[in-house]
Amino acid sequence: MTLAEILNEIQRLPLADRKTLQDQLATEAATDVQLQEQPSLDEFYQSLFDEGFLVNLPADLDRENFEPIAIKGKPLSETIIEERR
Repeated sequence: MTLAEILNEIQRLPLADRKTLQDQLATEAATDVQLQEQPSLDEFYQSLFDEGFLVNLPADLDRENFEPIAIKGKPLSETIIEERR
């Protein structure tokens, strides 16, 4: 059965059955997300390096003592958004 045929059959279902199907699919999707293994930060950096997004791998980061740098003015994200407009 093709996806189009499945969607057509779903449209023929009574509203209550469609709601039940929607709830079941949402539960399945949530379970799938929970089952996906999250890579470590080092694995993430390695994948970026392998794909060519990083020139070199960062040295061991002091993650526990990380403090963001305070900057004056509006947030950098706002500046980027404004410049893209």
